[in-house]
Amino acid sequence: METRKRAKKSTRKKRISKSARKLLRDKKAAKAKLRKPAAKVVVRARPPRSVARRKARGGRRVMPYLQPKTLGNPFETGLDRNPANYQSLTPLTFLERAARTFPDLTAIIHGNARTSYAEFYARARRLASALAEAGIRKGDTVSVMLANTPAMLEAHYGVPMIAPFCMR
Repeated sequence: METRKRAKKSTRKKRISKSARKLLRDKKAAKAKLRKPAAKVVVRARPPRSVARRKARGGRRVMPYLQPKTLGNPFETGLDRNPANYQSLTPLTFLERAARTFPDLTAIIHGNARTSYAEFYARARRLASALAEAGIRKGDTVSVMLANTPAMLEAHYGVPMIAPFCMR
């Protein structure tokens, strides 16, 4: 058996002079400048609905649920704000509603003390009643300097509650 030696490819790089390297580099750069990436051409029959709608609105992006309905939806006609379908939620009405709906739920946690919504609402009403009996009327200034405690929360709700007690 004869063993044949295969000729190995030379892994050695050919030496090129600096000037020749510079010419090659310049030549590659010139080719790269000539080659421009092909622009993608997308042909659509019409723009997507959202784009068409936005253009119709003058380019503004408006949330659909914030737009007034002008098509006369039968479920939305005659539904102007009234006591049956709209009730503003102020801090005072929130506390009253929370006390009615969740009387035993914890409203205030201060250290180890826990206060339910019913207790919190009752204490705020007692403060409002006491201030009204002391001669404080609607429009008077009530000033308190308190730390972040349950008493501060009671004052926060109790002082605005004076108005209903003054109308009696």
